[in-house]
Amino acid sequence: MWSSEIQGCIYQNHVFRVRPYLDSTMNNHFFMQFINSRVTRDYYESCAKRTTNLASINKTQMRSTPIAFPPLEEQKAIVEKVNTLMGLCDGLEQEVQQSQEHSEMMMQSVLREVFEVK
Repeated sequence: MWSSEIQGCIYQNHVFRVRPYLDSTMNNHFFMQFINSRVTRDYYESCAKRTTNLASINKTQMRSTPIAFPPLEEQKAIVEKVNTLMGLCDGLEQEVQQSQEHSEMMMQSVLREVFEVK
């Protein structure tokens, strides 16, 4: 989702600019999460044209994307739940990274102790 983070930014012609027609009844964050969901990505994969390691869809296929359209309050609740779960995933990912770093340090310590000439 673009929020003008880079002034004067231009983008490649393979990038679509997508806006929901029903702005007042579609939560933009919900729309973004839905577009990035597995079910939508599977749809794009199924209709993509493939050339030299590049899969692309056209504007007609993008416009034909089937969209689940719950009430606005439910969209907001879904976004909030997804954000909460993603926060948990980020925390777990950080813990895994720290554990891997700790394991690496322990392995280096053990190897130094084993191979150190006394």
